[in-house]
Amino acid sequence: MAVVKKNIITEGLSGMLGHSIVFRNVGSRTIVASRPSVNDNPSDAQVASRTKFHEAVIYAKAQMEDATSKAEYAAHAEVRRMPSAYTVAIADFYHAPDIKDVDLSAYSGAVNDKIGMIVTDDFKVAKVEVVIFNPDGPQVEGGEAAFVQGNQWEYTATVANPDPSGAKIIIRAYDRPGNVAESESNLQT
Repeated sequence: MAVVKKNIITEGLSGMLGHSIVFRNVGSRTIVASRPSVNDNPSDAQVASRTKFHEAVIYAKAQMEDATSKAEYAAHAEVRRMPSAYTVAIADFYHAPDIKDVDLSAYSGAVNDKIGMIVTDDFKVAKVEVVIFNPDGPQVEGGEAAFVQGNQWEYTATVANPDPSGAKIIIRAYDRPGNVAESESNLQT
């Protein structure tokens, strides 16, 4: 692959020359490369990758048609120095949120006890859900955590749990494309 700089003959040129050289434009640059090979018998992994990319393109195109989403992705593209809002939307489709830290220290089973968490995403976390189960299985409660600031989220207990020792706490974080991250913790008192 070669990058052409300040050549008035090839500037803006795109397409195939013969059956061996391809010109393409990326931003303001013209790139010259050998013709890509075509695989007539793709592996299952290649088919899965192509399918996922096709879904990412459909998602990104839909986001570009919504003025608010496009503006949010464009602002993020500028901050991250990415080529376009479309590129950020494609990347967002591929990356699920990440639950970095769960703080159970303020949860003792009482109403209004807090469970804190740090949740990140390459673009934006859409929502965080918390579900609390008794050690023997039944669900005690569940609901959405509230956004605090930065990457901090907080869930406020709404149901008393008289014996929280060993309780299982599941946290699910969602981003705009619907990717999900899940974290499971056991309360040790």
